[in-house]
Amino acid sequence: MWASNLYRAFSILLVGSPVEIGSGYRWKSGLLRLVIVLSACFPYVNALYAGAYKGDLPPLTPLISGNGHIEFRREYKRPDYAVFLDEDGKSYVFQDYSSLHAIRDFVTEHPDQRLHVKGFILKNGEGFFWPTSISTIDGQILLAPDELSRELENHRDIWGGLLAIQQISLLPLWIISFFNVVKIARRLKKGEIQ
Repeated sequence: MWASNLYRAFSILLVGSPVEIGSGYRWKSGLLRLVIVLSACFPYVNALYAGAYKGDLPPLTPLISGNGHIEFRREYKRPDYAVFLDEDGKSYVFQDYSSLHAIRDFVTEHPDQRLHVKGFILKNGEGFFWPTSISTIDGQILLAPDELSRELENHRDIWGGLLAIQQISLLPLWIISFFNVVKIARRLKKGEIQ
């Protein structure tokens, strides 16, 4: 009986009339709808975000290796980005500017220092460049392969840490909505709502 009252109270809070919901019906019903929509949308938004990081990984995709410079660029009406300029004249735009923050100071302090960069093109050659390692020509590692690999895994995983953080952030809203459902269920039990 209590479970059926909870189910009915949930449906009343979701689509019921103001009289059934009681005082504050707009925010109570709106909060439940918002939390349902956000809970459903977060995985979809994460999948869209992760799409840029998809595709085969080396050795299934060609590994690019070369010496050159990394430039951090700012342009009007465009987000900041970074480019690897190979000695062969090719340029590769990095997928994730934020993954390079650890070496930005080094590059700024040593603008003429050549770097050895290994990486690949995401989305099976259709995307941007993802580094697998960045080091100086003499072998000083600036960004380690395991660190870059872990970061790429996190970006590709739509069900991982980001979704957990998003869902945990919704927990207080779910708790408030649950208490509102319980209040309506009590009113149903008392016969105040038909």
